[in-house]
Amino acid sequence: MRPFVLLAFVLLCVCIPAGAQEECRFGGDDNFNALEKALSEAKSCSAAAAKFNRCAWGSSADKRFASIVIEKCEKTFLDKLSPAAKQRYDEEMELCAYRYARQDGTMWMAVQAGCAANVAAHFAADPAAAGQPAPRASFDCDKAQSALEKAICSDVKLGRADIVLGRVYSSRLKNSKDDKPDLIRNEKQWLQSVPAKCGVTAVPLSPESLSCVRNEFEERFTMLDSCIDKIADCSRSPGAEVDP
Repeated sequence: MRPFVLLAFVLLCVCIPAGAQEECRFGGDDNFNALEKALSEAKSCSAAAAKFNRCAWGSSADKRFASIVIEKCEKTFLDKLSPAAKQRYDEEMELCAYRYARQDGTMWMAVQAGCAANVAAHFAADPAAAGQPAPRASFDCDKAQSALEKAICSDVKLGRADIVLGRVYSSRLKNSKDDKPDLIRNEKQWLQSVPAKCGVTAVPLSPESLSCVRNEFEERFTMLDSCIDKIADCSRSPGAEVDP
């Protein structure tokens, strides 16, 4: 399997158990219609989500498949949410779009669609999650000490960038094997370089400094998501596309 296809399936959490391969067929109108029908007729949100995660195509077709899963899942909880809980759910959906906004290609459309479908399935399985306070950052803002940490906690957009970066980094760290020490060291070096590069000295930051930090964070999580090589090779040009 080519590396970029493998990456798509990893990001979508596609795990096909033994004996399940025969139920997933890819390509062509007949197979597209068959999967559409199977998802629409699934007995539950969780069953539809499981089918989607097993049989996602890794292409733009997954946008349609994911929309069926999302609609089925939302019917079980969306109308029951308070306005605040609905906003919390919408924010999680927006984070899926934000995370992959700088990625190009149909593979990333599929990954984003999978992210949204899994958010809907998660909230359907645990509606109480929508009632939990939205995080302001990837860390406890009550313990913010540095100027950068305080800036992150004082700006909603920068906080969202930090949340996405934290999730991407944690996922990358969890799945890293040979280059885990390099990844930890590289992340620390990058993070230490941001304040000087963006003029982060004290809060509040200037609009220029805020924009600079957000751009650095967005380039960083985009690079970490798309890097299929060792981190040292990818980080030579942060944010650059990786050639499959």
